[in-house]
Amino acid sequence: MDSLLPIEDRGGPAQPGDSAVLARFLNNLAAEHLAAGRDAPAYAHFKAAILADPAYAAAHGNLAQLYLRRGHQRQAEALLRRALAMKADSDGALLSLHQLLVSQGRMDEAQAYDRQLRAQRERDPYHWLGLGIDHLQRDQNRQAVQALEMAQRLTTGFEEVHRLLALAYWRTGQHLRS
Repeated sequence: MDSLLPIEDRGGPAQPGDSAVLARFLNNLAAEHLAAGRDAPAYAHFKAAILADPAYAAAHGNLAQLYLRRGHQRQAEALLRRALAMKADSDGALLSLHQLLVSQGRMDEAQAYDRQLRAQRERDPYHWLGLGIDHLQRDQNRQAVQALEMAQRLTTGFEEVHRLLALAYWRTGQHLRS
């Protein structure tokens, strides 16, 4: 792949349900190619995903990762900003844009995205679940309890949180709380 071509929006198929499914399928194929280091087919599938459903933010963010890999920072930044405009709570796009701005020394802009990332993570049960698991693996059981209790407050019916919280309570000698 000598160059990456601009994405064109041709309107997409008439059936939005089908186009959304197709976009997700193509995005997944592209991600597999990207992970395997096959940039040309990854690019083709990301572009096809965006053409199938121009409003699918994940495809824009993922194509930005390919652009970053290829050294096309300006194009990557534009795609990340587009992804954020479509889906303001996109943790991946926020993190990637933050990292890009930091790498370019644009610290004032990066700080704004860092604040947004922190606020978003405070409300994300998966963030707290991951933090709790990390603390359990490091045998930091009291911190695990705190993180997993936060995950529990942010979600309902998530059995994994309850199981891990029970383990953390057991390791700290606490009785299960209701």
